[in-house]
Amino acid sequence: MDRRLLVVPGALLVLLFVADVSVVGWQASLRAGTPASPGSHSIMNATDLPARCADAAVALADGRNVSIRGYRIAPASVDLLIERTSVSGRWTLGDANCADRLAGVDNLRVDGQSYRVLGEYSRERLDRTPPFGLAKLGSGLVGVGLLAVGLLATVHREFG
Repeated sequence: MDRRLLVVPGALLVLLFVADVSVVGWQASLRAGTPASPGSHSIMNATDLPARCADAAVALADGRNVSIRGYRIAPASVDLLIERTSVSGRWTLGDANCADRLAGVDNLRVDGQSYRVLGEYSRERLDRTPPFGLAKLGSGLVGVGLLAVGLLATVHREFG
């Protein structure tokens, strides 16, 4: 392998180390409760939700428990949202936090029936945890190492 190619991943890892990245993670475990009393709360229709959130709402109405896990990664002006629901079973890139939209809804309407959404929902900033700090520091050190090896190989080839 040509060691000069190590400059590219090294530079990317150094940029990752330098970048101010915000990472927020969430998880929810939801279930449908007793039907909400009509007219007592604002209504959220499943048809008004994004497709994967609507699928989760339909699963709740069918009596299934739904688990949702997601991450919001925001370096600078870019905002990426990655989420996985137990209904779809796969990670998807999108713009809707289904857990936030569904958790605690008192009047979710699916096919003309109203439901309360019960369960747990939690969020936390992962970029402020020690493991994330260590991972960021490690990526910076590995990046500097790869960059040094690649640059030394380039210099050695030019002058050697």
